[in-house]
Amino acid sequence: MEQAKIQFGEALGLYRELAKTNIRAYNLDVCMTALNLGLFYEQLLKSTGDLALKTSGLALVQEVRERLTIYPPDHPQVVQYQDYVDRLTQFFTNFNEAEFLFQQKIEAVTALKDQNKTETIPQQKVSRQEEILRLLEQLTDTLAHNEKLNNLIANEYGSLAWYGLFDRQFAAAERAARSGLVLDPNENWINTNLAPALLYQDRFEEAKALYLKWKDQPYNDRTFAAVFLEDLAALEAAGITHPDVTRIRALLRAE
Repeated sequence: MEQAKIQFGEALGLYRELAKTNIRAYNLDVCMTALNLGLFYEQLLKSTGDLALKTSGLALVQEVRERLTIYPPDHPQVVQYQDYVDRLTQFFTNFNEAEFLFQQKIEAVTALKDQNKTETIPQQKVSRQEEILRLLEQLTDTLAHNEKLNNLIANEYGSLAWYGLFDRQFAAAERAARSGLVLDPNENWINTNLAPALLYQDRFEEAKALYLKWKDQPYNDRTFAAVFLEDLAALEAAGITHPDVTRIRALLRAE
């Protein structure tokens, strides 16, 4: 990558010198090379977070913007290059360290989530999901009160609750579900994991109240009742059941 950076710079320097002798012949080559270097800086900045690249990138796109002014605005290459100028200007202007850290954590989280998709051991799923939450919660110092981050963490708590049910950690599943709902009360789907967490702790009346509250509410193109029933079946297939499941099923199927 370092060698590519050097060679891009050398090529740009040569085209700049040529443009001094014949601007009409070489100016668009300068623009093309500067934009290619800008695109290269974009990728480097995304991967390294080196904020010096932000300043360099903005200088490059500003140079291209000025060089394009000698052509009619409807010139085909001007139109093409202007799109890149606008996009790169927006990227370099808006890029900040907090966003870089966010993206780094998200990439790590995505890798862990992909592993959990194929994991078959419930305890390992729980452990990996707890690591996902640790990674995301590290961002709260720099992105405090960030709605997007809070929503993401809330959803991951919901997933932790689901994995906890299969690991028979019912009290921990309840705590995870409640944590998710505190962070984002609008993530109503988490109640599908809170209800069985209560049921399997022998707290029938609390579970029943939650099942009744949500059973007729819409859940995408279905109702919560349908999802509740599917989840109970999935848990039962994994050998996780409770004497009161029959009573809850009857309640959910009742009109």
